[in-house]
This record gives sequence, C-alpha cells and structure tokens, in this order.
Amino acid sequence: MISCIQNLNMCCLQFSAFLKVGLLQDMLCTFNADKQEFSSLITLGKNVCGHPTIVHGGLTAAIVDETFGGLNYVMKKRGMLDPGPAFTVHMVMDWKQVCRLPPHY
Repeated sequence: MISCIQNLNMCCLQFSAFLKVGLLQDMLCTFNADKQEFSSLITLGKNVCGHPTIVHGGLTAAIVDETFGGLNYVMKKRGMLDPGPAFTVHMVMDWKQVCRLPPHY
C-alpha cells in the first residue's frame, strides 16, 4: 500500500488547496496495487455545511472529483494510463442522501 500523506507531491497534491483553506483537516490517500483499489480518507474541517449539519454538496462533489484525480495520477505513474494531461470536462452527481455532520461539529 502506498500512502500519499507521506509526500503531498505524489497523488494527493490536489487536496492541498482544501487543506490550506481549512475545508479539510487531514487526508490519507492509499493505493493497493494487489487489489487495484484507491481510497481517500478525509477529515472535514469547519464551515463545510451549506445548511446546518449538512455538508455542502459542491464540496462533496469536489472531493469525489479530486479523489478521481488522485487515482488518475497513480494509474499514470504505474503506466496503466497514457501520459499527458487529464481533467474533468463534465461531471453530474445525483445524491441519494445528504452527508450529515454532528450538530456540534
């Protein structure tokens, strides 16, 4: 397993802007080559709710997008994808339920 928290210049550099402004307190990205699984574990910061106790959907979508960016980076580094730029052209998300935080968060 490769932990990106050890080197922000690796696959989780995308999350650095969220860390700088305090939307995220901490994050850990891992890639398990044997299982070919990429994961992001994130601790949310303060002021991330659009409504009381409900995480803003735009932030949640951005986290999903940045996680895919980390996966893309790892796959390129491992030769699983062709080199060159990659970016999100269009993304649509339909939420099945809201992401809630405790009231005291």
